[in-house]
Amino acid sequence: MSLDRKTVVLASLLHDIGKLIYRAVPPEQRHSNRHQELGFLWGKSAELPPGVREAIRRHHAVRPQDPKYGELAPEAYKGPLEIKNLIYLISEADNIASGMERGDFAEDSSGTYEIEQAMGVVFDKVALNRAAQQKYSWEPSLLEDVPYPLPDEEIPKQKVANFYKNAWASLRDALKDPVNFQEDRLLLILEKYLSQVPEYTYVSENSWPDTSLYYHLKSTAALSLCNYLYLTENGCEWSNLDLKRTIGKRDEKRYVFVGADLSGIQSFIYTISSKAALKTVRARSFFLDLMIESAATQLCEALDLGRSNLIYASGGVFFLLAPNTKAAQSQLDKFHGKFNSWLFENFGTSLYLCLATEELSGSDLMGKEGHLQGAWSSLGGKLRLQKDRKWESFILKDPEGFMHPKPVEKECQIC
Repeated sequence: MSLDRKTVVLASLLHDIGKLIYRAVPPEQRHSNRHQELGFLWGKSAELPPGVREAIRRHHAVRPQDPKYGELAPEAYKGPLEIKNLIYLISEADNIASGMERGDFAEDSSGTYEIEQAMGVVFDKVALNRAAQQKYSWEPSLLEDVPYPLPDEEIPKQKVANFYKNAWASLRDALKDPVNFQEDRLLLILEKYLSQVPEYTYVSENSWPDTSLYYHLKSTAALSLCNYLYLTENGCEWSNLDLKRTIGKRDEKRYVFVGADLSGIQSFIYTISSKAALKTVRARSFFLDLMIESAATQLCEALDLGRSNLIYASGGVFFLLAPNTKAAQSQLDKFHGKFNSWLFENFGTSLYLCLATEELSGSDLMGKEGHLQGAWSSLGGKLRLQKDRKWESFILKDPEGFMHPKPVEKECQIC
């Protein structure tokens, strides 16, 4: 059996589910089991595919002298090569995602692991010169309960522990329905129950967890799928070769950071008649939100990507992570031309979708030498350049047809 896209995404989204289980079980179970083992036992009871279960159990590196090396190490797995390569694929994506989220976490050895630590507030790290710095954490509750940040010392540890237990009980019940393992449904369920669960529990004076387990799983799925599609296009044989070294090459530009910006929003929204102006502004603003969401969804589908790869979509822009493949580049070009053709047919030249890309390696994504920050800046520059050269390809392709006057079908009330 060859490795397939569905298995890669499912294993990625569930690889660290044991972290929530570990925090929810009694202390005596934590002493005898690591989070990988607890996740594996749940996966076995849920009858997950063998490859997914092994990815949950073996996605962390384990030292040869570790007493559980044979049970947990990727290298110690003796089964089919496609499952072993899946484990390596998830492990590499997990490491890159952790590097993106934790920064200099490994360099800070002054802290301890605190199981009952609530998720910190990222804005604590943004302070004005004269502002008194105080540590805040989110109330331990689901997003639907509208949690609010509080001083960390005001949040009882028992309340955090109870939240983890309840979150796991609810998530476990939701995952008893096989329908909820479908990619988009699973992502929504994980967002509901894991958005307020910290990705890690290491706490020190200068570092505390402020990224959620949900976003870690989402990032891992995006990275592993991109790596899988890149290596598949380049002829990797998942069932015949041990691909550990190939999968772990972080210097190759395997990823593409895609940015889109809808130009002409202000003029489109505010060029209105005076009658029912406020309702019209709101309606047009809502329409543009739906349009950018639709554009992002269409592009993900064209690239064979899921919602995990969508980083952000709102306010007339969207960003996503795609594989750096010839097939992806072809689909990006095709989508860009097709979507702008639709905009021109329906709205003339008032709206234009700028689309740009920036190639990235695994090391870039982990923030080495400021490359990720530079990629954001470079992508923004490319989008701004496109705004200054809107419709260029259309004019060059058919200047007479593009510049030819169009008949006026209806005049506005003011005209």
